[in-house]
Amino acid sequence: KCPDIIKKVHQSDLIKINLQDGLITLYNPERKISIEKYPPQLLSILKNEGLILYLKKYKKYCH
Repeated sequence: KCPDIIKKVHQSDLIKINLQDGLITLYNPERKISIEKYPPQLLSILKNEGLILYLKKYKKYCH
């Protein structure tokens, strides 16, 4: 979560979002903003291109 991100990012800004490390990098000028890290389970679902493909691969969902 980063409630004040709207105030820090402007249209056409270049940004990089790292969900695993919980970090947003803004460029011009370079700034870093900490955000809440995504849980490993959710990152795995995203890496597998969604919940359906994740379930097909691992046959289970543990939360």
